[in-house]
Amino acid sequence: MQIVSVPHIDRLTGLPNREGMLEIADIKDKEKEFLILNIILARTVRISAVKGTDIFNQIILESIKRVRSYLPTNTVIGRYNSNQLCLLIPFSNEVIDVNQIIRQVESFKKVLDLPYQIQNDTYFIECFLGISLKLREQDLSLSELLQMAELAVVERTEEM
Repeated sequence: MQIVSVPHIDRLTGLPNREGMLEIADIKDKEKEFLILNIILARTVRISAVKGTDIFNQIILESIKRVRSYLPTNTVIGRYNSNQLCLLIPFSNEVIDVNQIIRQVESFKKVLDLPYQIQNDTYFIECFLGISLKLREQDLSLSELLQMAELAVVERTEEM
């Protein structure tokens, strides 16, 4: 009997799911420094309930397309659940500029919060972000930092 490994891929987007992202994190853990960004696309579940999953799926795909346009090509994007994305963004320089990180995160939020035009209707969503940084000298693993970024964004949405 042969055991076949099933990849951890989201069917709609073709992106790694939560388990897939954790596997990737284990592989990339020693590579370099990363900005980890966890994004919840709020109001999308409500849109799905009212307008159906086709509209919801189009919003998710458009969100991913928007985010990709602002990312370095070596960024790993995952879909954690129906309305939650995770980004592993490697740093390209030796010096970490916090102001640059803030500008990059603000640009993600702005582009995701823009209205979505789908089938002659306009939809407004709001995104919530959880951020953590993977630095070489840290004892925490990339997997642990992925979980911390997720916890930060979930706590933020619960405050609302």
